[in-house]
Amino acid sequence: LRDIADRDGLTGLYNHRYFRDALEREAARGARHGRPFSVIMLDVDHFKQFNDSFGHLAGDEALKTVASVLGANCRATSVAARYGGEEFVILVPEVAKPATMVVAERIRAQISESATLDPSTGIERHFTGSMGVATFPVDGKEANDLLDNADRALYAAKQAGRDRVAPSGAVRSPG
Repeated sequence: LRDIADRDGLTGLYNHRYFRDALEREAARGARHGRPFSVIMLDVDHFKQFNDSFGHLAGDEALKTVASVLGANCRATSVAARYGGEEFVILVPEVAKPATMVVAERIRAQISESATLDPSTGIERHFTGSMGVATFPVDGKEANDLLDNADRALYAAKQAGRDRVAPSGAVRSPG
């Protein structure tokens, strides 16, 4: 029952509440032991348009595809979660920004190369994702500060053209 309460029903990833609890624990651990950790915030690009064009069933399949890519690219110690709607987050313990950027770029590329099968038509539908990365303690020492900076970096990636990974404070172009 606990696992059901901690998981998103559609994607099988952890849910928003579980992620926030894990992030608070990691922030306390990072402060106590002086270890870095990172947060990746991901948003599926133009998701409303995707849903409006292809329907909610295709949108659900796209979200499941993103969840599958995240699961395939996260270590056992990482926490991947559906944060809400088409937004996802990943907590990457004991990893500083340069290595987290490599992980995020790999995820971005795999999402961009992925397609989901539209259940209504059988047609493959492609989509992309944008990501922002923030790292403790350089981008914040509190959980909310890290999320805010990851969100700002995500916004910068979207403003720069989408399908990008942006570290807190800069933007990186695709592959």
